[in-house]
Amino acid sequence: MKIGTKEDAEREIMLSKWALKKGIPTAISFDVVDFNGHPGLVYEFLGRNNLRNELRDHPESFEPWMRSYNELLRAVGAARDEEQSLPEILSEFYELLGNIRDILTDAEADRMKSLLDTVPRSDNLVHGDCH
Repeated sequence: MKIGTKEDAEREIMLSKWALKKGIPTAISFDVVDFNGHPGLVYEFLGRNNLRNELRDHPESFEPWMRSYNELLRAVGAARDEEQSLPEILSEFYELLGNIRDILTDAEADRMKSLLDTVPRSDNLVHGDCH
């Protein structure tokens, strides 16, 4: 797996559309562009502030924002991929382990593999930014 490829960008578009269909609010990326040989995503303009700035500028709004964020995380955790249309992320971690194998001791690599082996298979969504 290569990080930052056109395929990664296209996957992000697919995941955004999947999440929106499941009722999870998300910005929609609608195009992949090349910028000096690097892929980038074009997103719709939301015209909104980000959570960090909102909390900085309005600390009195912390509790309502956290309730809202909690609801979002519950929706993410409840989303299921019954159609099995999403990529299996665990296989990517096994691939990453293979890619870094030469910088690990045998014991470290074995330990990391044994940890990956304990992760149960699931059809739920995991959002990397939140988890």
